[in-house]
Amino acid sequence: MNGDKEIKELQAMVRVGIVSKVDAGKLTARVKYVQQDTMSGDMKLLQNHPDSCTAEYKCPACGKCWWIPKPGQYVLCVLIPGGDGDGVILGGI
Repeated sequence: MNGDKEIKELQAMVRVGIVSKVDAGKLTARVKYVQQDTMSGDMKLLQNHPDSCTAEYKCPACGKCWWIPKPGQYVLCVLIPGGDGDGVILGGI
């Protein structure tokens, strides 16, 4: 069935993971994908500003407020199709 192919492609692109390492200065994180039991490379964080800015959200490199996940946090990731594991972390779940 043709629909099965699209579902598998979508499942390969959208993944749930657990943050294993964060580089707040580069605004990147590494993620262990839950269902695939694999580890990502450094992935960029999609930036959204938190409702309230506190010291834990300030980027050490630029001083602006950004959402920075913590190790152990579940996140939703989107991978670039046909890429080499490149993608972006959309946010926490």
